[in-house]
Amino acid sequence: MLIEWRRAGVQFTATSPGAGTKAFRPLRQRATAGTRSPGGAWQARGWRGRWIRMGDRVQITSHGRRGTAQSSDTRGNVTVRWDDGATTAVPGSMLQRLAGPATAPLPPARTRAPHTASAAPAAASASAPIVDAPHLADLIPRHGGQPQEGHARAAARAGLARLLEGRTYGDGYTVTVDDVATGTHTPASGGGHYVRFTVTIRAADGSTAGKSTRKLVREPDGTLWADHEYQVLDLAHRGRGFGSSWNHHLERLYRQDGFDRIELFASEDDGGYMWAAAGYDFANEWSAAAVIDNLKRELADLEWARDSWPGTSGDPALQQILDDIAMLDEVLADARAGYGRPGFPAAHRISQLGRRPGMKYRRDEWLGSRVMAGTEWEGVLPL
Repeated sequence: MLIEWRRAGVQFTATSPGAGTKAFRPLRQRATAGTRSPGGAWQARGWRGRWIRMGDRVQITSHGRRGTAQSSDTRGNVTVRWDDGATTAVPGSMLQRLAGPATAPLPPARTRAPHTASAAPAAASASAPIVDAPHLADLIPRHGGQPQEGHARAAARAGLARLLEGRTYGDGYTVTVDDVATGTHTPASGGGHYVRFTVTIRAADGSTAGKSTRKLVREPDGTLWADHEYQVLDLAHRGRGFGSSWNHHLERLYRQDGFDRIELFASEDDGGYMWAAAGYDFANEWSAAAVIDNLKRELADLEWARDSWPGTSGDPALQQILDDIAMLDEVLADARAGYGRPGFPAAHRISQLGRRPGMKYRRDEWLGSRVMAGTEWEGVLPL
């Protein structure tokens, strides 16, 4: 089975004969009919004929993390079993295929006994102080000494449970630390020790609401940083305060132990907007360029709407279009300074374009939320 990913808003159909064949429909139809092979006339810009097959060895381009492709979905995400034993879904655009055999031995999957409810004391709020708690930094293996993996994992599991469990987040949500792994990055990916953990998010009634995965890294020079790798909340539980409360609690722990920064990949329907609104900025030039391209497309759509407006010149809807065009002109003018230069628009600034007092995400829509929702970019929050 062949898969590929979106480029410039297009996801192409590719099939191979035999069992397991799966076709992916274009997300935005750019052709009148039919499908094309790599290199076809209506492929997206920047496609370069890069295809990934199930079982291929792949690597995250910017981080060097390696694994084996296992499956994909119609959003262009690829599920990868990483060499450190974790399994996560990442946008295919982040991956590059590695030379070598199409299949490689998979590391054993980590499993945990099913969660069973038990009587427990009332949980404290996320902002409550933690008495006699371990330091988060002490849970990451140190350089110069390597304890047995099982011992390090058990110590990290106990410490994380002490720091994260037994407290409420948002509207009564709790977390259970379900999966912990410790390891060492390869020299090609910067080296350093890490501990990765996954929590199950539970609603006040005990039902499962989602999952969250974080990685804590100690670089060879001692620098500490966190990677917010993955988080998903069921739709019914979004907008009820878990995300902000959970992330504020983690940020408080990071700052207490001198972490340098948080990194993440903003994606999914809400992530592009939510992480920008939370203060994360573009981690690199290609992430900024992708959002700036989105601004340019939005400007072109608005200019077309202005020029073809069927109503009167005093229509409030037309005035909103004109206001949005003016804001986009200003931001794009600042973007010409170039990424990393003074005045280049930050992700947060873009996310708040056109937002008026009282507006709330998901209930209301404004220029910035419309532009950032659904975008994919690498973000960083200096601490």
